[in-house]
Amino acid sequence: MRSKYLKILGLAAPIILANLSVPLLGAVDTVILGHLDNPIHLGAVAVGSQLITLVLWIFGFLRMGTTSLASSFYGAGDNSALHLLILRSLGLGIIFGLGVIAISPWVVPWTIDIIAGDSLVSQDALVYANIRIWSAPATLCNYAIAGWFIGRQNTVVIAVLLFAMNSLNIALDFIFIIAWGFESRGAAYASLISEYMGFAIAFGFLLKTQFREHWVPDWSLLLEPTAIKSLISINTQIMVRTFALVMTTTFFVAMSSRQGETALAANAILISLLYLTAYGLDGVANATEALVGKAFGKGDSNELKQVLEGSMHVAFVFALMSSITILFGQTQIIQLYTSLADVRALTSLYIPWVVALPLLSFWGFQYDGIFIGMGMGHQMMMSMLFAVLLIFFPVWWATQALGNHGLWLAMCSWYLGRSLSQSYLLKRKLNCLNLRV
Repeated sequence: MRSKYLKILGLAAPIILANLSVPLLGAVDTVILGHLDNPIHLGAVAVGSQLITLVLWIFGFLRMGTTSLASSFYGAGDNSALHLLILRSLGLGIIFGLGVIAISPWVVPWTIDIIAGDSLVSQDALVYANIRIWSAPATLCNYAIAGWFIGRQNTVVIAVLLFAMNSLNIALDFIFIIAWGFESRGAAYASLISEYMGFAIAFGFLLKTQFREHWVPDWSLLLEPTAIKSLISINTQIMVRTFALVMTTTFFVAMSSRQGETALAANAILISLLYLTAYGLDGVANATEALVGKAFGKGDSNELKQVLEGSMHVAFVFALMSSITILFGQTQIIQLYTSLADVRALTSLYIPWVVALPLLSFWGFQYDGIFIGMGMGHQMMMSMLFAVLLIFFPVWWATQALGNHGLWLAMCSWYLGRSLSQSYLLKRKLNCLNLRV
């Protein structure tokens, strides 16, 4: 029993620490911009970064789909399939990344208009997004490489990669925003440079690990229709799921902006706190993906059962610690984020929702990891569509009179509804495998 938890923690710890550097970077952006004289800059980065998340994380299937297949190939000991998989995934990353840049002159202004409307933040948000969008090829290739290394249970590489990227980004934030006075533009340039530096580091690790001997692929195998169909099939299902997820969070930001710059700034702080928890939980889920995928690839039902039980316990402990930290440290946290009195007051009013969310959401993160490891892309998609269409939007519509409280209630209901539907779908799958968890 003890070795089960140690194995999960051994894989999860590096990626939890690395993942936490991602929202920490967002927190640094928020802290720096939150201490400027005008909340417009903070709101602009909240809107602009949400747009970038919307556009790029739609292609997050490159990370999750690659992990799903890589973990199965790794469990089966198929090194040739692993080699071809990363080449296919990188090819898709470059193609999609260039495509995003090509359509950005039409998509970016239109989406900013939807999210921010005619508010004062829209112009700054547009400038921010137009800079950040050029990181698309590097970001999508980083997704593919990260997924491949997670599938091979090499989470240390991901930790090094994310720490390097985000440390550079934080340093550039101070230079561009504080020293040079670039405001929201500075945050965008810092992220753009860091993404390409991250890709250079990631590709270096890949060359050292996978391409020591075989530089030129067998093109007939690389373009083999069945393998490509398998990659596209799971990626399409995960893409639909991710699109629904990102559209929901984008809608949340859009509704926040309709309540004014102060409410948008307060929600930006709360979302930053939520992401600190979410990325930590995602680290446990990433370890779960790799371990579940390997056990599933080997056909070892006993090992699979142990991973499912152990990873859920680890995730619960992390979620509980997160809620306790936010509950008892909220005053100091809010003071760190902003010096604007009205923003502080609104943030304090709504922070109980963020205290509750880790305990409501940790199931969903773990089920995502389990579904990816077991190749259950269709079930991931259906559970997300159920939560978005039948829970989030109906709850939001019914509670509009509650204002921002109604918006946060819809968010909490969405997380909980997704978890419950995933639990049902997983039990069905495990029953087919004659497993009781």
